[in-house]
Amino acid sequence: MRSSPREAGRLRFVALAILPMTCAVVGGVIDEWLHLGFSQWRSACRASGLTPESLAQFTLQLLPNAVLGALLGGVWVLGIGILHRNRACAADALGAHAGCVAGMAAGLLLCTLPLPVPLLLAGELALTLALAVFLRRFLPARASVVTRTTGLTSA
Repeated sequence: MRSSPREAGRLRFVALAILPMTCAVVGGVIDEWLHLGFSQWRSACRASGLTPESLAQFTLQLLPNAVLGALLGGVWVLGIGILHRNRACAADALGAHAGCVAGMAAGLLLCTLPLPVPLLLAGELALTLALAVFLRRFLPARASVVTRTTGLTSA
């Protein structure tokens, strides 16, 4: 059975929204496997208190592959938006990217809670998708970054 263009757009939007988070999780698994990065990060953040400085410092020091994965996933989403700038995909990429940025920032705080990791990841995913959908509703259906230029006249 073929899916409608609307359903395909929703699937594309969901895939774009979770792509950076998926890349960050893969990087976090690598960090945990190499040097217990996520376990140490949770302990260090709880012990030092939840301040923006401690979250940033411990995240960069103990989860470098997770940070790299999130950044590469974000660049991938932006690249897809740029390549498809004349289609609705550009607005999808922008909404997905903005939702993911806000969701990951909130996810840093969520991950310090003493809850099972799969539950935390599911909560962060739900938050990211909700924010992305909310932000996407305020973007035009056809976002375009193409600007019109006129030719230069000879002197």
